Amino acid sequence: GLSCRSPKALRLVFSHGKGEPTMSEDLNKMAAEQLLIHLEPEWERRNWCNWLGCSEDELEHAVTYVGHDPDNVRRFLRQAR
Repeated sequence: GLSCRSPKALRLVFSHGKGEPTMSEDLNKMAAEQLLIHLEPEWERRNWCNWLGCSEDELEHAVTYVGHDPDNVRRFLRQAR
């Protein structure tokens, strides 16, 4: 989900020298996983419904048809209207 409960989500790796934060590959993989739509827990399902402007039934229906990718779900919901 979009929560930051995992300590990994908060870890930035600093490169020596310039002091600019760089994303570790570890963090990139996690960020990609977090952008998937999960129907559980309930608060996360509600967040997606608010963000996509749909009901929980519509969200479940869309995820069943096109999977957990938010872009695919958004396109599906737009076409279904």
